[in-house]
Amino acid sequence: MGSSRILRNPLISDVINKDYSDFPNFEKLYLAMKKLFELDFSNSISIDNVTFKVMPKAWKQNKDDFIKNVSGKYYSTGQLTETDKIYSEILVDAFNRYPWRAAYFISAFMNIENKDYRTWSKNFFNTFYNKGSKFKGYSEKVIACFLQQGFENEEIIPIDTWIKTFYEYPLGISNMSDFFDSFDMLGKLERVIWLASPSNKTNMKNFFDMLWC
Repeated sequence: MGSSRILRNPLISDVINKDYSDFPNFEKLYLAMKKLFELDFSNSISIDNVTFKVMPKAWKQNKDDFIKNVSGKYYSTGQLTETDKIYSEILVDAFNRYPWRAAYFISAFMNIENKDYRTWSKNFFNTFYNKGSKFKGYSEKVIACFLQQGFENEEIIPIDTWIKTFYEYPLGISNMSDFFDSFDMLGKLERVIWLASPSNKTNMKNFFDMLWC
């Protein structure tokens, strides 16, 4: 009988150890992302003595510009291999051909290696979120999703239009930091907000009245 191979998804241990031997296609993508992170995330910003690598300026919004200014440029100079170029462009395609979304994934993923998201506290994340505008090539909302969904951090909530509208109006909270500080288990609160906001939009008055009470 031939040997069988157990199919699984990458674990945090694989990421921390940089071992993708069980995932040959992802390993090719990882190597391309690692090179792009080293090449284009060349500036540094520190928060509470934790240093993040950021872009001097964000990638432009379409794939043609990405090929011209990033993948094609670095391939022509020998800084990316042909495989790196192909996989970096596949990543952009995966995000609806938006390079800036691919950059968000790269920054969120590459930071797992050295800044294990399991160690992020609610207070640190609050500070990180409030300084997000300084982080070119990052999305604090994307990292919030990583923390909450991938690392089961129940104190984290991604802020979108629905969440912002809810804490500003029904809850009467004027800013994001006060919202973070006002509640525990924000991940569970998010579920309530997502039930309430569309319900209000579709005139499910009884449910929304219960929240006001």
